[in-house]
Amino acid sequence: MQRAVDYVIRLANTPSINEKKAIIREAAIDGCIEFFKGFQLAYDKRRVFGVKKVSGLSVEFFDETELNEPSSTFNWVEFEQLTHKLETRQLTGDAARKAIEDAAMEACINEWNHFYRPILIKDMRCGTSDTLVN
Repeated sequence: MQRAVDYVIRLANTPSINEKKAIIREAAIDGCIEFFKGFQLAYDKRRVFGVKKVSGLSVEFFDETELNEPSSTFNWVEFEQLTHKLETRQLTGDAARKAIEDAAMEACINEWNHFYRPILIKDMRCGTSDTLVN
């Protein structure tokens, strides 16, 4: 089974709407819950995280295996906890910034840049919208 970030990267690299629909269907068949929960967090306008800028991780100093190496310390459950704390305003200001930076440092580079970060900035950057994923 592929990770949610793999589906997002494939969507970003696919120009055809029909091919995008096929990728989304494949994610559903594979049971990639994180993919759909991530899109729900990103596209639900009622869910606000209170952050304007979220930095991406620089990739030029890493080789391909390091970019895709899954994190052993940061996963979807921890990301959901972070978004819940941001959404309920348990984390604000510098504390929120610090928590986001810590999460970025723990996460897989590609997962952070192509999945977690776009959720926080409410733009998946893969040529999809809430209507396409629904």
